[in-house]
Parts: sequence; structure tokens; C-alpha cells
Amino acid sequence: MLHRDSSENCSRLRSLGIRHVLNAAYGSWCRRTVEEYKDTGIRFLGIEADDCESYQMHPKISENCYRLNDILGITHVLNAAYGFWCKKTMQEYKDLGVKFLGVEADDCESFEMFPKAAENYEMLNRYGVTHVLNAAHGFIDNEWEYGGMGIHYLGVDADDSPHFDISKFFDESADFIKQARKLGKVLVHCAVGFSRSPTLVVAYLMLYHRMSAREALKTIRAKRMIGPNRGFLRQLADFNNKLLAEGRIRPR
Repeated sequence: MLHRDSSENCSRLRSLGIRHVLNAAYGSWCRRTVEEYKDTGIRFLGIEADDCESYQMHPKISENCYRLNDILGITHVLNAAYGFWCKKTMQEYKDLGVKFLGVEADDCESFEMFPKAAENYEMLNRYGVTHVLNAAHGFIDNEWEYGGMGIHYLGVDADDSPHFDISKFFDESADFIKQARKLGKVLVHCAVGFSRSPTLVVAYLMLYHRMSAREALKTIRAKRMIGPNRGFLRQLADFNNKLLAEGRIRPR
């Protein structure tokens, strides 16, 4: 086996400029230990993986915290299958210098990821979130729990439908976001984070940063994928024309 012989010839590896070795068949064959590689200046990570369709590779990597941080330089782990597999606790990751976030998400079409972030109260506290704007109020409602944490909450009961009038919430939502940013940090979410919540953020950027609707959409899309429905886009265009006529946004 050529790969086996090559990986164990450390002098040859170093002459080729190789400084890291990841062995995904560790246990099946590996004559050298981590320390032996380390003594030659080569960083080594061994994963005991079976070559079969049912074998899950990712848990093996993420659960080896010491090597994540010390060898691979990984400082953060987000596990979107927390509960399905996760042998290490958040504290164990923390003790090893790896920041960890676990999200109990199901791998099915109907699962909504963004509400899970809004419900992760430890994460909200860790990132200093002081305000939450929920554009799917009625569908998702955690207002009473936020109150116990000292988090200010605004619920917007909006449907993600081209026929829904979301513009009636533009001013209230923008004022809430502005006040939130003065006092701390704000999380704006809906069910998927794709249509309703970005529409309200666009309105905020138009009102308080004098951006056109096009510029605000472009600014957000530079950071993440969004897609307000055609009805919301039409309402933003009307709002753009209104603010432009009043001299409240920069003409483009």
C-alpha cells in the first residue's frame, strides 16, 4: 500500500513540505503514534473510521476536542444534530478551549432551524442579545420566557404571503430595532429567516440608514441568503418611493 508507506516515512513527508497528517483509517493501520509524529514536527490526527455507508464520520471528528483545538486549530463547533449524537458536553468543550453550540434539529423538510436559535436562551445570553423581534408571532411565541430573562420582545403577527400587508409594521419594527441597538443587541427572526424578518430589517435600513430598498436588500444579501416574497418586495418598493419623495432616503 503506497499511501501507508508514504505516510509513515516522516522524512519523506517533511521533504515534500507536509506538516499535517489526517489518518481516517487509524486503528486499521498506523505504526506511528501522535507523539512520534509530533517529534518530527508533523501534526497528526487519527480517526477510527469504518469504510461503510452507515458509518458517521462527523461525530468522530467533532468529539475529539483536544485535536480539534491543538492540532487543527478549530475554536468553534456547531452541532446541528445535538441530542442525536454528542458524547461531550458544552463544559467539556469549554475546558479544552473549544466554543460549542448544540442545536437539536431533525433532518426533515418541515423542521425550522431559526426558531431553535431564538429558543437557545444560553446562546442569546452569551452573545448579549437584549431584544428579540419575532416576525412570526402567533406561529412561534416565546414572549413569556424572554420576559424572565430580561429580554425585550416585539411580536409581529405576519403571514409569509404576497397578499399580507407587512408594511403596517415597518415603522414599529424599525423603531424597535433602533432602540435595541442603542441598548444592546437585537435578534430579528421569523420561521425560516428568509422572507418576513429580512423585510423588516430592510425597512429599518431604509428609515434609519437612508438606504434605498435595493441598497438595503443588497447589503443583507452580501451577508446571507434572503428572499422576501413578491408581495413584500412590492411593498418595499412603494415604501421606497414614499421615502424618496419625502427626501428621507438617498436618491440612486
